[in-house]
Amino acid sequence: MRSQRFEVADADLYDEYAFEVDIYVMTDGGQDEWGNEIPPSKDYYSQNQLVDIQAKSGTKRAAESGTIYESTHLMFHPVTERKIPVGASVEVRLTGIPGVHEAYSVVFVANRGPHLEIDLIGGGT
Repeated sequence: MRSQRFEVADADLYDEYAFEVDIYVMTDGGQDEWGNEIPPSKDYYSQNQLVDIQAKSGTKRAAESGTIYESTHLMFHPVTERKIPVGASVEVRLTGIPGVHEAYSVVFVANRGPHLEIDLIGGGT
């Protein structure tokens, strides 16, 4: 029996990272030395990071119902140097496509050693 051969692009082998995210909190600009207002800015915890985001099943969401937090999605993110705070905003872009695709807020961060599992809820930024 003869085997079939085919070529696969390297990018197709890594399609689990379909999203790029920016994780940030808005910081109050305050005032400069002359008393003028400084506009608020984004304090980034992660920029242009390739991640995997999965929607939670109805069973998982029902199990969380009535708990301290509820989330709609789970993001798998590499460990960061700075701890990502609850309430941080997450802007999601599709890899290779400009513009924000979705926005979420962080509700819980679990450090699993080699990666973070971040619970998200829609309606962030």
